[in-house]
Amino acid sequence: MPYCPHCGVEPSPGSNFCPKCGVTLSGRTPPRASSAGIPREVSRTPIVAESAIFYGHPRVLSSCWYVIDVVLLLTFGAVVGLEVGNNLCLAAACVGVLVALLIRWLYCLGITYRITTHRIDVDRGLFSKKRDVLWLYEVWNLNLDRPFSQRLMRTGNLLVTSFESEEPHFRIRGLLGASHIFDQLKVHVDRERQRHVGVIRALGFTGAGMSRSAAHPPEPVERLAGSA
Repeated sequence: MPYCPHCGVEPSPGSNFCPKCGVTLSGRTPPRASSAGIPREVSRTPIVAESAIFYGHPRVLSSCWYVIDVVLLLTFGAVVGLEVGNNLCLAAACVGVLVALLIRWLYCLGITYRITTHRIDVDRGLFSKKRDVLWLYEVWNLNLDRPFSQRLMRTGNLLVTSFESEEPHFRIRGLLGASHIFDQLKVHVDRERQRHVGVIRALGFTGAGMSRSAAHPPEPVERLAGSA
């Protein structure tokens, strides 16, 4: 049985359209609706080949507070060493800084972001891997967060709200060049939602991205995809 070339879902036998994303699996034009209640409406927005917007890890020194902590710890070790006349305090402070940076580096290495024109992938783990996938047409809202401490390091966070009922909120933290990524992502989110308008309507949402009850967006259950 062939799989959908767009989302990988296995369609039912004899089906010409993907039940998840509505992509045509044959050369015929999809009808407006099916007897099973799954929409067959597909926008005329042209399909754009998937390309990468960002691929990488959270930045290790994503905030100036990390730099300040390092400077304060080394300064404390140097002052105490001068007071007691022993350089072991400064050496211990240096070792502590190196250990903290190593732990932070390993933590960031265990988180991989892959943001494309079609989806957002978040891989977690150094050895055992877990992947969360969010298709851009499922995005309900997208915001950019750049505290002053991160602006100094040219990093930022993406705050993503999706249609998912279990974990509708998560953050992508510590991105270098977050403003540029955010601007690109907004364009592709709008295009993907227009292209999958039938699926969005099947989930009970309007084309504007409002929930079934326009006054009640998804509950704020946050999923952290990285650390600042």
